[in-house]
Amino acid sequence: MRRMLLTFCLLSLLPVTYAVACLWDSETLEQERNKFPGTLEVITGNFPRHSPAFYQWRLDDRLNKLANDPDNDRWLDDVAVSYEKLGRHSEAIEVAESQLQRNPDRYETLANLATFLIHDGQWEAGLRYIDRALEVNPDAHFGRERYQRLLVQYLLQNFPDGQVEYPLAAGDRIDFPTFLVNDQPPGEDGQPPKLSIEQRQAAVQGVVGMMRFSQHDHPVLLEVLGQLLTETYRPKVDAKQLAARCYLLLADSAASPATQAAYEQLAKKSLNLQATHKSGSEGQMGLRAVRRELSGELAAAKKRYNSIVLKEKRWIASGVDVEAAYRQYVNSVQW
Repeated sequence: MRRMLLTFCLLSLLPVTYAVACLWDSETLEQERNKFPGTLEVITGNFPRHSPAFYQWRLDDRLNKLANDPDNDRWLDDVAVSYEKLGRHSEAIEVAESQLQRNPDRYETLANLATFLIHDGQWEAGLRYIDRALEVNPDAHFGRERYQRLLVQYLLQNFPDGQVEYPLAAGDRIDFPTFLVNDQPPGEDGQPPKLSIEQRQAAVQGVVGMMRFSQHDHPVLLEVLGQLLTETYRPKVDAKQLAARCYLLLADSAASPATQAAYEQLAKKSLNLQATHKSGSEGQMGLRAVRRELSGELAAAKKRYNSIVLKEKRWIASGVDVEAAYRQYVNSVQW
């Protein structure tokens, strides 16, 4: 007992960074996935999603149907989103604006137009339509629009000229979690405010929702997700292995060696002092292990997506109802 007490006292004298280092292995990754379900799948793209060929098929299909029913808003939604998914932002915006001329308070159109404008780089205009959409339906999409709005405000604060630089929080630019608590008072200990567990969970859910329904590998979304998943020394909140995956993906797609090195450093930092049962004398979980796991996860995701790409091409060529065939296939596969 005396030896145990002495050990505890010695540990209490160590810097907090060492006292909280924990064992970390594949089981810990599962714990992170349980805290943030579906997040690994979205990060790696391992979830059901359509191919460009599908969106072209749906665009042609809906345009043909609109010839006999030009004011069908559901078909117009499909046309606008298909344009967006095909990278034809101006045409998507035009369709949504024409819908609003007939029905200026339609939530679906307001939300769509906000997203189209933001993706087109028209951030402030997009914010105006997000605000209008939230007035009509404050709780739609599980509050995803709220975090879309906050993210655009964050970008405007860091990049008022609209020219995004990566990493987002480099230099004197703040990160997204800090932005979210900027209006909160310091803690009782005088330290800067931090997101609560509930706030972080909600923010992660909002960002993951944007990734799933918009662009899962967008660099802004990947980086802010990595920021939200990394909260130093709070093991009940953070998810460092998931965050490292975000940063490694950003490093691999970086436009310059300097940006690549910066993201690799963020990945290392997110894993700092996290020991693994198998690390032996190394004492830290290296990026090689995470990168190896990530490589396998990406390969599995690519295989599944390529299967959908091939199936949708075949369905289109055979003239079947592509949407019905897709639903049947997705429901028959365990994701």
